[in-house]
Amino acid sequence: CDPNVTSDYNKAKQKLKARETLEANLVKDENSMDHYQEYINFELKEKDPTRIQIIFERATTVHCLESAIWSQYLTYLDSTLKISTVSLPVYERAIRNVPWSVEIWCDYIRSLERYEQPHTEVLSVFEQALAAGFGEPAAYLELWLCFIDYMRRRTIWSKDITESMSDLRTVFERANVHLGKCRGDPDFEVSKYCANLEADQFGVMENARKLWADITAAQPFKASVWMEYIQLEKTFGDKKHLRKAFQRALEKVYDDPELLVRSFIQFEREEGSLEAFEHCKKLCRIKMEKVGANKAKHDSKKSDEDQSRFDKIEKKKEKDKQYRRDKRQQTAADKKAVNGNTQEEKGTERFPMFRKPNVPEQAGDVPKKNIAPPPGFTGKKPVAPPPGFNENMKRTIAPPPGFKEPLPKKQ
Repeated sequence: CDPNVTSDYNKAKQKLKARETLEANLVKDENSMDHYQEYINFELKEKDPTRIQIIFERATTVHCLESAIWSQYLTYLDSTLKISTVSLPVYERAIRNVPWSVEIWCDYIRSLERYEQPHTEVLSVFEQALAAGFGEPAAYLELWLCFIDYMRRRTIWSKDITESMSDLRTVFERANVHLGKCRGDPDFEVSKYCANLEADQFGVMENARKLWADITAAQPFKASVWMEYIQLEKTFGDKKHLRKAFQRALEKVYDDPELLVRSFIQFEREEGSLEAFEHCKKLCRIKMEKVGANKAKHDSKKSDEDQSRFDKIEKKKEKDKQYRRDKRQQTAADKKAVNGNTQEEKGTERFPMFRKPNVPEQAGDVPKKNIAPPPGFTGKKPVAPPPGFNENMKRTIAPPPGFKEPLPKKQ
């Protein structure tokens, strides 16, 4: 026999032996997802690409509606095999089976970019994803950010506005309109993204300020929002607009004014004149006084509410106690009244509540009934006395030994 054939046969037997238990588990539990995952983990450790693909294909065939198994399969293909002719067909099958998974749609778009597919194909997949009908508005935000990332990476930046730069702006506008309708971007992530690019790549700070004006108008009381805008002005703006941003923020913010005050004072220390620094300190002092007064008013109101709530509880407790006292007194009075009505008085003595019932006597003129004796009854039979019995004998008992008769008492 050919030794190569024998060696291959022995290796195949070893592989089969290692997988027999895993196959038996799948048969026993009717292709359980947990057992498939166990099998997949085993094959991933063995690092045989062919067998890994086979077990993934078996799992996705049985559990075709499980988005997690599709994501794991596609992640393996993109990170390990990295072959477009293998990965892209699997993506197409995945979105047919689990179109509600925004993660797979985003990975599909990035995969098309990775394998340098035509822009028209990427755009087509993105439009299909928008029409998939996700259940959560946040899914549309994730999809739009993924597509914007793709458009930004393919943008050719220049001092003059290029076609790709115009396309990117158009995508931002379309994203804001769509997300505004479905309320998928409550924190204005797309607008912040666009503002940063306008300030950095486009070099048009006025457009960035317009976007941030809309953001701060929608969220005027959050210190974190104002600090993001202030950071943008520090990086790409000028001192005039930065100082104005600090002053506007001081008028609006109430959730964390201390953070804003520290940042404003530090800015004036580093960049401002003596007059600007003193003016900053004055504004910050006025702001903190207002915040302290509002806080004291809030604490006082809360204390009054707590005291009112405590008084209501105590009043209810006292009312309950009084009700129980009245109830006990009423119960005792009712018992006393019942006892007084049921007892009979005789002088100052009262009989107890329980008395022996009176049995009515039979009328004297009612003759007693004579009951005939049973058959064979002959009347009372005399009983003979025992032998030696003397009826006339005095019935005495002999005293015990040593007994003496007592002396007669003196008169």
